[in-house]
Amino acid sequence: MEIASGEGERRAQRGYVPQYELAAKVIYEALASGRLRWIGVADRGAASFDDIVLGFADKIVAHQVKTSRDPAPFSIRTLLLGADDLLGRILKARRSLTEESPEVIIETIISRR
Repeated sequence: MEIASGEGERRAQRGYVPQYELAAKVIYEALASGRLRWIGVADRGAASFDDIVLGFADKIVAHQVKTSRDPAPFSIRTLLLGADDLLGRILKARRSLTEESPEVIIETIISRR
């Protein structure tokens, strides 16, 4: 099956829409709280939890957004035995962020859209 010119790029952009929507929501909420210190997008220090990273005085919150037309339910099995090593990626992100900011709490959040 031949894909029309530009269709791959359009598909990629559609895949980012849920990520941008979540980013707008969490950034707005953090700004409204008056506690936001900084924002990271595609933050290299957050490993695979780099989609949107928010820095507060007392914590860093790193988001990974997963999009799928037909998302599978999330379970403890997914966390421990999933094919994409989810637990390992969470631990790597937390270690990386802790090395950069050992004085704050680190939260990692997976959002399915």
